[in-house]
Amino acid sequence: MKIKNCKWCGRKDELHGHHKIPVAERPDLRAVESNIEILCSECHAKEHPRIERLITHKRGGKILRCTVCSKEYYVKKSKAEKSKYCSRVCYLSNQKRGNEIPCMICGKIFYRHKSVIKTHNYCSNKCRYIGTWKVRKGEL
Repeated sequence: MKIKNCKWCGRKDELHGHHKIPVAERPDLRAVESNIEILCSECHAKEHPRIERLITHKRGGKILRCTVCSKEYYVKKSKAEKSKYCSRVCYLSNQKRGNEIPCMICGKIFYRHKSVIKTHNYCSNKCRYIGTWKVRKGEL
């Protein structure tokens, strides 16, 4: 069920989900669709006058696009200029500083940081053990 406007006034922006029966009274109905109605921020604030400032408060940040996955994400104004990534996963995936190389024994492709690429590159301890014996026998 995709609702695109306020149930009371028909507005299409700043939409909120309002619980008809409060979650404090019936926590089991938190995610039940029949207990949720879509309201704009102004109508939602009328329904909850004590917390009106929280509901109508506008965030002061920016919506940016992640340089890795192209997903949009929100960031505070103070961090908007330096922010490039939507998550830690995207940040770390963009920080790789090595190469994908084949294992000398089994041929499996694996990632190795440029500071540890050596003449004998093995994907696992098992392949390293086999490779060590082949080097000693002169086969490698």
